[in-house]
Amino acid sequence: MVVSLCGIAAAIAVLVVVTALALGLSSTATVEGDNVDYWIVPETGDVASTPLPSEGPRLGSTHDIAFELQRNDRIAYITPVAIEPIQLTSATSGNETYVLALGVLPADQQQSVVGADVSQLNATYPHYANGSYNGVWTGELLASPAAAAQLDVDAGETLRTGQANQSFTVQDVTDSEVTVGVSQVPVVITHLAELQTLAGLADGDLADQILVATNDDTVRETLTGVYPNTEVVTRAGLGQIDPTPTSLPFAMALTAGITSLGIGALFVATMMGLELNASRQRLAVLSAIGFSRLSISLVLVAETVTVAVLGGVIGTGLGLGCVVGLNAGLAEMIGLPAVAVLDSVLVVYGIVTAAVVGLLATGYPLYIARRTTVLEELTQ
Repeated sequence: MVVSLCGIAAAIAVLVVVTALALGLSSTATVEGDNVDYWIVPETGDVASTPLPSEGPRLGSTHDIAFELQRNDRIAYITPVAIEPIQLTSATSGNETYVLALGVLPADQQQSVVGADVSQLNATYPHYANGSYNGVWTGELLASPAAAAQLDVDAGETLRTGQANQSFTVQDVTDSEVTVGVSQVPVVITHLAELQTLAGLADGDLADQILVATNDDTVRETLTGVYPNTEVVTRAGLGQIDPTPTSLPFAMALTAGITSLGIGALFVATMMGLELNASRQRLAVLSAIGFSRLSISLVLVAETVTVAVLGGVIGTGLGLGCVVGLNAGLAEMIGLPAVAVLDSVLVVYGIVTAAVVGLLATGYPLYIARRTTVLEELTQ
């Protein structure tokens, strides 16, 4: 019994950890602004090929589209947003880390994107230079508290990018954090054109989504026809971080589920079968005192499923503990935010999977019970 509990617990713990990692990989950032009412985003109906939004489908010619839409009097503010992980190094402290960079258009008046007032960026937007990308490099950057803490920088300090002519200066440290799972994500906000130049997105004028602030519901009809194969979603339709299914996390979760079911069922069936084989006389006694074959089968099924569920409870708790330890370890060693997501659905998933394992494992014990001869066992 103890060996069966340990075996199923180990299988369920692995399942919980891998599924938590899959949920973390499938999280994609959707930028939220205080006054943004619509987002134009690539369609998410198909399973994407990569987990990072910066590596998935992008929108092209975003400056031209944004400038054209900005002429619409019903739109108060519009900006394409490029989302790209970049490495920054503090020129003062020497601290180095990867951050999630958001490239946006400056605003003429106060406008918040993920808690940062983008009107602090130079509204003349010089680097774009009418599409040539050879204008003045401002290097203006707004940093989230997590980014400022990891880089150990304050407003006015310089951040190097690894390219000699392209560095940033921290204009301000925002008051708002961006969180994924239980950790804060280091985020910086800069000019869209400058991030496109730094990340190689200038060719094609690429961005990941377009944010639109408006008080007019009829704007949605205009936005719908802007790009093919895109969705126009409302403020209520997206949160700051929304999970999007991708092939890699799906494959990981599916493989973990099949493996746990297969290994768990074989292990429990074998161990319960061995235990039952050693106690055939107990089955013979039950038959002798009047238990029917159906009653004995129900007892064996209940016993096997109970052992599996108890192992599942232990394994789920162990898996959740491993997820917390994994996130904490990665944050401590390499400064990476939470890569695995803790969710209450993992508890239900682990226990239900254990119950299914128990049901699948009942075949072998029932076979042994059926082959047990009452007279032969009681005369030994």
